[in-house]
Amino acid sequence: MNLVNVIRKYSNVNFILFHGGYPWIRETAAIAVSFRNVYIDFCWLPIISPSTCILLLKEVVELGLSSRAMWGGDCWVAEATYGALKLFKGLLAEELCKMADRGYLKLDEALEVAFRILSENARRIFTII
Repeated sequence: MNLVNVIRKYSNVNFILFHGGYPWIRETAAIAVSFRNVYIDFCWLPIISPSTCILLLKEVVELGLSSRAMWGGDCWVAEATYGALKLFKGLLAEELCKMADRGYLKLDEALEVAFRILSENARRIFTII
């Protein structure tokens, strides 16, 4: 919450909140809803707390933030990046399947959310071709 004044002052700068802002995930989601220049990065959150990662995934989808959430990595070695990504993909797939099974999302919407978080959003934000 201490970043809000900086985020407001520099509205032309994109802010990416790593680890989903853990342990303040609800505050992170609220800030992202309030400011179009705030993005949520799930890096390391599934390793820190898988259950918290799932809670934030639900919030991201429910608040319509899937176009401003991403998976990134800040690992030191490729093996850690692979393991963290594998864990995140499992949690993401599990939660999106549950949302589709409950009828909250259509299957094609769930796939679109996954594509955005795992690829498209980071490509757009970092202008990667």
